[in-house]
Amino acid sequence: MTVNPRVPLAPTRRSITGLRLPRALVWVLRAGWHTGLVLPKATTGHNLLSLLSLSPEPDYLVFGWGDRDFYMAAHPGIWTALSALFPSPSVLLVQSCRRKPTVCLGPSIHLRPVRIDQHGIARLRQYLEQTLKKNSAGHLEPIAHGPVPQSEFFASKLSYDAFHTCNTWTADALRRAGVPVTSNSVLFAFQLWEQLPQHKDQPSIRRSMPGSDPDTHSGSGAASPDTSAGARASRRTGDAPSARGWIRGF
Repeated sequence: MTVNPRVPLAPTRRSITGLRLPRALVWVLRAGWHTGLVLPKATTGHNLLSLLSLSPEPDYLVFGWGDRDFYMAAHPGIWTALSALFPSPSVLLVQSCRRKPTVCLGPSIHLRPVRIDQHGIARLRQYLEQTLKKNSAGHLEPIAHGPVPQSEFFASKLSYDAFHTCNTWTADALRRAGVPVTSNSVLFAFQLWEQLPQHKDQPSIRRSMPGSDPDTHSGSGAASPDTSAGARASRRTGDAPSARGWIRGF
């Protein structure tokens, strides 16, 4: 058989499957006992952004899921916490950030970056959309303002209980996206955090004050003030560090 050198050969199955698809960077958020996700606007996708109808349009979106009564209470008490141990309604807290996550979220938030290919990103978007509850017209409606600037609570389809916590939800999202984690028996933040891949080019971003440890943080205290230049610039633009709202997540 004569091969015309000017005509490129069709790629073989091996060469097709060997291609590495572009990978997007997202972050796993950890605040005390709570975990969530941070996605750039481009990664979030037009469909989800149009459903959320956030204003002003964010550069990053922060997602956290939890028990409706506990998460939305300004000062949740012991009975609110105990009731969350049984199957109960849930909400998704969505925060709009116009600055980098390290600036927007404040000093007591820990971020672990993970890279996800485009197929995984599509599945992650689907997971987030499936978490949200739509009205009869197929639209989402915020049910309350969130605890931090530029944040809203949205009703969720899912049920919260002692065996399906915010950390289970985050692990399920990552697993759906192809990140090598399991959600089995994941109830606490550290159980997910220890599974997350960490590479030399993707260090964990530790924003805590000196002497604090994410594995020993109780998750119930107030955030230490951030006096960095980035935080001051963030406050001037209305994106004040928001650790308080995420630390109380449950």
